[in-house]
Amino acid sequence: MKKRLSAYWWCQISGWSINAVASIINGVFNPYSWSYRNISADIFFFRLFIITLLGIMLTHFMRRVIIRSNVLQRRFSYQIIYVLIVTLVFAIMYSSSTLGMFKIFSLFKNNETIFTFPSLMFGALSYSFIVLFVWNLIYFSYHYIEKSRKALIEKIRFENELQLQKLESEKTKAEQKLESEKTKAEMQREATELQIKAMVATQEEERKRISRDLHDDVGTKLSALNLFLSSLHEKATITNNDEIKSLACSSKQFIKEAMHDVRQLLFNLSPTVLEEFGYTTAVEGLINKINETKQIHFDLVVFGINHRLKKDYELALYRITQELINNVLKHAKAKHVSLQIGQRDGKIILMMEDDGKGFDVSAHKDGYGLNNLDARTKLMQGTMTIDSQRGKGTSVMVEIPYCVIGP
Repeated sequence: MKKRLSAYWWCQISGWSINAVASIINGVFNPYSWSYRNISADIFFFRLFIITLLGIMLTHFMRRVIIRSNVLQRRFSYQIIYVLIVTLVFAIMYSSSTLGMFKIFSLFKNNETIFTFPSLMFGALSYSFIVLFVWNLIYFSYHYIEKSRKALIEKIRFENELQLQKLESEKTKAEQKLESEKTKAEMQREATELQIKAMVATQEEERKRISRDLHDDVGTKLSALNLFLSSLHEKATITNNDEIKSLACSSKQFIKEAMHDVRQLLFNLSPTVLEEFGYTTAVEGLINKINETKQIHFDLVVFGINHRLKKDYELALYRITQELINNVLKHAKAKHVSLQIGQRDGKIILMMEDDGKGFDVSAHKDGYGLNNLDARTKLMQGTMTIDSQRGKGTSVMVEIPYCVIGP
């Protein structure tokens, strides 16, 4: 790759070339030019070449002296004095070198030979001093312009850096604040999950305790009472006491109904069919028993679930389904209910629609039943949507993320 000339050298060559062109124009149009002083054009152009070449060399050397002396960094008054001295010294060097070269190459005009060296030196020194002084003025002006430009660039760069640092600082603060809020929200979410888990675990433990008590205590006592009544019925038969016999039969019927209710409670509290056959089978059994009453009809549709779900999911989904069905039976006064349970797009979906009386969701959002449903759904990282209007029934959709991979 060719090395390009710097702007300084272009200015040097251009400046001295302009000086040479000015001398040529002066020689052409000035009546006292070389044509009237018996000097040929070859000698004139040779003299111009020497003057220009020496000018470029000496001004470059003078620039190096100015830079090394650090005069550009000093006070303005010192710079003026220094420039005058340097200009004078280099003017002497320039004029002496020019006259010496003219002498060596015999470039003096015929009428210049009559002048003494001091007079020629004075003329050349005056011309050199003016040229070099103008050169220094231009150079110093360029230096100050360049210095001001660099200072402005540095100021802009410094301001940009400050602005960038400010933006970075604000960004860092915003990220820290966001991280802090995120951490706080995460801690709140974890605390809420722990509370919900504790609540659900407490409910399940309480259900198990009540189930054991019903089975071990109430169930046993009812069975014993049924035996006593059977014994009483036998004695009434032997003694032919129809009144006691009738009372014993009626009592046994009541006990039979009570035992049926206890078994139903046991099933609702801790359904063995859920543990043995899974969620969908347990829901089917629950729906069939409700449909046997002929008071309300449930349509059950199961889609996308062709395998057992994880045990914790099955229990949570069953409790959610139980709560939804209980709400319909207690409050909806519906005749027909559609229940859809399925799996798609990585979610377990539970949809229930009834033709009951409906309710104002915002007015009942703090109710125990809805809160319990919402808590169980959030525990499974799911969402619950309720759409209901008075006189237009109720629609509930529960969506719970579910990954098939795993036990």
